[in-house]
Amino acid sequence: MTGWFRHIKMILPVLKGPLKEVSEGISLTRTAREFTEDPCHLSKREAVVQAARALLAAVTRLLILADIIDVIFLLQYLTTVQKTFDFLRTTSNKAELKKANQKFVKELELLDKLAYKRQQFIKNQ
Repeated sequence: MTGWFRHIKMILPVLKGPLKEVSEGISLTRTAREFTEDPCHLSKREAVVQAARALLAAVTRLLILADIIDVIFLLQYLTTVQKTFDFLRTTSNKAELKKANQKFVKELELLDKLAYKRQQFIKNQ
């Protein structure tokens, strides 16, 4: 099992809670409907505020967990690139050096693309 998959597998149980809460945004819809039918009723107003806060907190946790997964994936891939670089530094065989260099360049290009995509995603938020 690769490292990033192991990390994601550990996060999945944590992720299920916010996913369940977000999918239960129906609670906010229900309380909002009840509030709009009787906007002067204090308990209905409090219920809609509480439901909205709970949904916002769940969405926030979900976004944080998604960011953690992205970072774990990038760090794991960085480790792969570092291992290839270490091999590249220590090899003395010319054929292995050429092959390792080609692999290193490809991995570095992919890491650059992944980091660029992540950066663009964050900038667009």
